[in-house]
Amino acid sequence: MQDFNSINIGKSNKIRYIIFIVTVIITIIANELIVQRQINLQLADAKIINMAGKQRMLSQQISKAVLFLESENHLSGKNKLAALVKEWSKAHKLLSKEKVGIENTPEIKRLYIKLQPYYANLLEGTRSFISSESKSAQKEGLNKVLASEGHFLAIMDEIVSAYQQNAENKLKRTKNTVLLLSCLSVLILIGEFIFIIVPFYSRLKQQNQELNQTNRRLSDFAHITSHNLRAPVSNLNSLLHIYEISEDPEEKEDIVSKFNTVLSHLNETMNTLVDALQTQHASTKEKELVALDESLSKNLEILGAQIDESKIKITSDFSKINTVLYNKIYMDSIFLNLVSNAIKYRSKKNPAELSITSTIEKGRTVIRFRDNGLGIDLKKHGDKLFGLSKTFHRHPEARGIGLFMTRTQIESLGGTITATSEVNKGTTFQIIL
Repeated sequence: MQDFNSINIGKSNKIRYIIFIVTVIITIIANELIVQRQINLQLADAKIINMAGKQRMLSQQISKAVLFLESENHLSGKNKLAALVKEWSKAHKLLSKEKVGIENTPEIKRLYIKLQPYYANLLEGTRSFISSESKSAQKEGLNKVLASEGHFLAIMDEIVSAYQQNAENKLKRTKNTVLLLSCLSVLILIGEFIFIIVPFYSRLKQQNQELNQTNRRLSDFAHITSHNLRAPVSNLNSLLHIYEISEDPEEKEDIVSKFNTVLSHLNETMNTLVDALQTQHASTKEKELVALDESLSKNLEILGAQIDESKIKITSDFSKINTVLYNKIYMDSIFLNLVSNAIKYRSKKNPAELSITSTIEKGRTVIRFRDNGLGIDLKKHGDKLFGLSKTFHRHPEARGIGLFMTRTQIESLGGTITATSEVNKGTTFQIIL
């Protein structure tokens, strides 16, 4: 199994991290650029509003200067007035002609068109007043200034208000843009976060499932080892007891031969389990072609002493199907558990019998183990039949593990096991592979 650190070093994950980092950087830069642009626009609007306000103020100063000079006519005053007019005229041209980045709205352009005649009269009146030495010409210039000043100031007030309203609208749009961009940035970051975390979580979940499967496999091995080795060890004890009480040399020689057979199977079982455990990523669910008659024969030899002692008659019919694609360890374990189960819970009222058959039903292999033993009250114990550590007869070797492990193994490979039984008449286990 891969270690935890391997989750985040894959090529695909590296690409995701790079995309995430690039997206974050782009989002930050875009935010900064847009915000900076909006700030620059606000500063430009503030400058324009100040310029328009100054234009209005200059027009008032010009009118006051003209009135003052009309009574105090001296050269220095006219020079100052000329400078004011020049500054005022320059500002008007910048604003009305949309110079140096100024872009007026249609409403402001309309107001400047409306303002133009009064601006022209003010400009002509002040210039005439400055350049003429004639009292009548100066008087005429003064009248033009006074006649146009009120209208000019009123329209300039409208223009300043329009500039302010335009700036407020831009500010609202700026706030909306920033808000939208912030929301979009959050969504992008969340999306990128999910883009990385979801695969990471999926991989972590897969790793966890693999770990659980490994733990289950190890648990299966522990059960198989302890349960499957109990039968041959018990068989060896029985053979040893028979050997000790026997006085016939030929019988003892036959027992020694059986010793060798049981030990050979015991060694084979141990080697199979050890090989499976030592194989990297070993799975107890690997399938191969398994011959049912060979699994039965192997287990009959392992259980030879118990079979002889119990006098059980075991028959089999695998003529309809004998070879199946299955896990060999599981198949041997299933035969061992169900055959030893029939021996263990045989009836003492009549000769023990066990019939094992295989067939094909609806395209699936079905194996049946039918005995005439003690049976089980399924109405009382049916829901506990395959439970862990559940026993239904007072037998010294009953552990309540065999049927539980058998069902677990069968179901892990997609099969099912069911039972029909009557007390003192026997039990039939049906396995659908």
